[in-house]
Amino acid sequence: MHHESLTVKTTNPDHFPMLYDCIVSGQVPPEECATLLKHEGFFEYYCTRRGARAAMEARRQAAAAVAAANR
Repeated sequence: MHHESLTVKTTNPDHFPMLYDCIVSGQVPPEECATLLKHEGFFEYYCTRRGARAAMEARRQAAAAVAAANR
């Protein structure tokens, strides 16, 4: 996935199931995962599918991975 397409896909709720499946199967790099989880509409969908506690942990882990990569 490219960052340009992430913006389009995260604004279209029809793409949320595909994006969710890609994240939970490990197909999305941490920096792109962090970008997706910052989108409130997608984050709400992710929380509903995954459960709020797991979603918050995924958001924290993605942010930590991005921070570690930028060191």
